[in-house]
Amino acid sequence: MCLKFSQFMNKAIQPLMNLLGIEEQEALVYVALLELGEATIQQIAQKSGVKRTSIYNFLPTMREK
Repeated sequence: MCLKFSQFMNKAIQPLMNLLGIEEQEALVYVALLELGEATIQQIAQKSGVKRTSIYNFLPTMREK
């Protein structure tokens, strides 16, 4: 059975990410990238469940973090 990342980002993990200044969608993308390695935006969007347009919008900010 394959769990969605939104299920993975449970109540125990999300508060920690927020303390680190990482929003929920950013955290989903980060975890997807850890699993995928090098990937296209389309692959990241499919794995994370975050819309491609959202990823394009906050990817530059994520690079700075």
